[in-house]
This record gives sequence, C-alpha cells and structure tokens, in this order.
Amino acid sequence: MTSIDKRQFIITSAILVLGILLSFIPFFPMVYEMLITVTFLILLYLCFVNLPISNMRHNFHYSPPFKTAVIINFVLVPLLAGGVGYIFLPNYPELWLAFIILMVIPSMDGNVPFTKYVSGNVDFSLALIPIHLTLQLILVPLYLILLTGKHITFDDNLLVLWILCIISVPLAAALITKRIAYNLGEDHKLRIEMSNRVPFLIKLFFNLGILFFFLNHGHLVASYTVDLILFLFCIFIFIIMMYMITKMICLFLRCDYKDKASLVVSVITRDSPIALFIAISSFPPLVGMAVAIGYISQFPLLRLLLNRMH
Repeated sequence: MTSIDKRQFIITSAILVLGILLSFIPFFPMVYEMLITVTFLILLYLCFVNLPISNMRHNFHYSPPFKTAVIINFVLVPLLAGGVGYIFLPNYPELWLAFIILMVIPSMDGNVPFTKYVSGNVDFSLALIPIHLTLQLILVPLYLILLTGKHITFDDNLLVLWILCIISVPLAAALITKRIAYNLGEDHKLRIEMSNRVPFLIKLFFNLGILFFFLNHGHLVASYTVDLILFLFCIFIFIIMMYMITKMICLFLRCDYKDKASLVVSVITRDSPIALFIAISSFPPLVGMAVAIGYISQFPLLRLLLNRMH
C-alpha cells in the first residue's frame, strides 16, 4: 500500500469538504455537469486500462476460494444488501437505491492495495477483477430492478441502456489502448511510462470527479444530514456482517491465510468507480451524494477490520 493509498481517505475527505463549502458560491451548474461526466468517463477509461484482462483465462486456478468469492459477491452480498435496505431504509427510497448501488457492485482494482496491506494473495485478487467487471455489467441492472424497483420509479429499459452506454465507451477505448500497448511490447518506453502513471491518474480523476460533483450539489448535504448518518450506519452494519460471515466461510473451507485475507478484502471492499458514476449520472443528486460519502467513509472501517486480520 503506497503512501497515497494510506492517505486516500484524508485527501478525498478534504476535497469533499472543500466542494461542499464552495458549493454555496454560485457558479455554472451546467458546466459542472459536463465536467462531472467527462471526468468520470476518463476515470473509467483509466480503470479499464489498468485491469489485468489477460489474467482471465487463469482465474479458476484458485478454486474453490475463487468460486466462493464470486458466489459471495454476486449472490450473498445482494441478498444481504436488500435485507439491510428493507429493514433500515424503507422510508428513504433514494438512500435505499444508493445503498444497493454501492453494496452490490464489487471493487475493481481498489481491493489490491488492501490485499497487499494484509499480506494476502495478490494474484488471487487480480484474478477476480475481470470476472467482477463482466458479471457486474450483466447483473447490476437486474439487481437494481429486483431489489428497488417496487419502491423507486425509473425506466428499466432506459436505465439498462444508459449503464451500458456509460461503460461501453470507456471500455472500448481501453481495449483499443491495451491492444496498442501489447503491440508495442513489454519493454517499450511508452508502455512502461503508461503503466507507471495510470494508478496516480486514477486517483487524480476520482478526486476531481468528487470535487466537481460536490461543487454542484454540496449545498444539499445540510438538508439531509440525519438521513446520511442513517445511511452510513447501514454501510457499517453491512460491512461488519459481511466481514464476520466471510471469515466463518473461510474457516469452513479451511482456507490458508493468504487466500482468506484476499477473500475477505474482495467481499468487504466496496469502492467501484462504476457504482459512483452510475449513481451520479443516472439518478437524483441525493443518490450520488450518498454513494460518494459512503464510498469515502468506509475506508477507516476497512482499515480497522483488516488490522484484525494480522
């Protein structure tokens, strides 16, 4: 875990607070909307460029822990998220939607620094990323419809089309980039330079996206403070429950420490930029605001729980 990774919570929290404070100064909302969209498209492109797609054919080498991670993330996690939302957020439909978006979309590559932090199996975590991406593209619209459709009104077909559009454009551009990089060869100076800079650029554009969003909508936070506290409580309850359940599953499977650490990290880390972009671009401001604040606020709890893994 790099020094920037360790300070990510502090840096992003400071940017979020700055955005909220500056949001009370009137600027140009339409400009911010455009900047938000462009920034997150670039962010997704960089994340896709950084994905180890070539590892996909070797993924099942890690079964059964690998298959267990997929089943937990795409079966058990959505069921528990729907249950927590049903219990605590039935009167807050937009927060319920935000909770489902944040919880059912697993991390892309954000879990790798945490895996290194707990000395887990990094290859295991890298192998999960392409499968997570593929399955979330297929299943996330279905989760949103099944777990929130009766409580929140939105056009199902339009939602699916929009999600596919906002993901397919940066994904296609990233695949082209990776193909060009592959043709250049592993030792080419441009390819090495790109691989070194992409992780930093991901963090830069993520923080810019947060800043632009809260410059546009941060003034609403004061109106929903109590609601957002309840939302954060649901996130903490969910992460703690999944941490305990996953550790029990690892005990049952008799996983070694490295695989157990990687499995736990893959389940409790909910920091996908896809979730953030879907919430910000497809739904009312409260949904995006809740997902962004929840996204950032989970990191201290993750560090606390993962410290117990050592």
